Amino acid sequence: MAPATAAATVGPVTPGRQEPGDAVLAWSPTVPEPCTAYDKNSCTKAGHIPLSHRDGRPKRRLAARAREWIHAKTESNAGAGAKLESTLKRLGFEAAGRGSWRHPEGRVHFRLESDPNRLRDEGLVVYEGDHEYRFHCGWMKELKRAGNLWKGEPGTVSWLRSELRQGDVVYDIGANVGLYTVFAARHGGAGGHVYAFEPHVANARSLLRNVLVNGQRDQVTVLSFALGEATAFFDLEYDDDAPGSGMSTLGASPRKSAEEHGTCKELKYVTSVDSLLEQGVLRPPQLVKIDVEGGELGVLKGMRGLLGSRNRRPRSIQVEIDADSREPVIAYLGEHGYLLREEHRSGVSQRLAEKGASGDVVVNAVFSMEA
Repeated sequence: MAPATAAATVGPVTPGRQEPGDAVLAWSPTVPEPCTAYDKNSCTKAGHIPLSHRDGRPKRRLAARAREWIHAKTESNAGAGAKLESTLKRLGFEAAGRGSWRHPEGRVHFRLESDPNRLRDEGLVVYEGDHEYRFHCGWMKELKRAGNLWKGEPGTVSWLRSELRQGDVVYDIGANVGLYTVFAARHGGAGGHVYAFEPHVANARSLLRNVLVNGQRDQVTVLSFALGEATAFFDLEYDDDAPGSGMSTLGASPRKSAEEHGTCKELKYVTSVDSLLEQGVLRPPQLVKIDVEGGELGVLKGMRGLLGSRNRRPRSIQVEIDADSREPVIAYLGEHGYLLREEHRSGVSQRLAEKGASGDVVVNAVFSMEA
């Protein structure tokens, strides 16, 4: 089935107000008068920054100092404006004067804090026809991921659109902050369910928030432990502890040299899909997506019972592979009756391939059962 096409727009998390095509960004190096609105969504003036509040009541004692405080926050960020400008241009935004930026497909509101990688935002909404997907973007990496929902891994979106049916169960193994979790839950309908596995603590927290703001609490189960071949404990090496980060690995990564270490590590509980199914924790899946930074084969070996079953085996599996894992993954799934149907690259991998990279380029491989 050919993937459906739909115009996508981005905009602010503001209930009942969808205005694709309007100005996008309300951040400016010049600080506006502070807004005293009780509700942060009730102010429609671009650039106004609501005062923090508790129990719906503004902290009025901050009103007199709000302008000075915001100035200090902005001016302490000498390199943050340039970094933000570079990011926005990559996401397709165009300068519109007075610190505003426009995007042809919608709008988003946020402002900088003292850390140039951290944002204080109203959130990001991506529209797809009648569907909308809301994402918390408290850090630059989250903004990049959410802003690239359609461009980051277009093949993954196409795979989900073509394979996902109403009522399907999906395993999103390596869910990160939940872009494809939220997408799959929306398209799977009320009878469907998504199990989102994400051991990275900061990512799991953002994943929970994104599930909540999309109203999918009953359609998504978040599991913040790791999957592997068997039950064990391993160190999770964090490449970065900020939400939206990737490249964190269990133990030594086949994609990193012995000298490369993460920012920190955490002892993680690891179990297998088969073990969880035997305990009745999970429903059997129809679709499985695996992206665990080099540990994909171990996850597949931990579902050998599922793959060998007659009535419960998944209809389609997408696995991230590289030059080293390609043949072992294809061979293992082939032993269980799955054939490689297609491959697609992420936007980053495509650019690497165009520059002549080979061994370091990863692809998403889609497998389905033999006819």
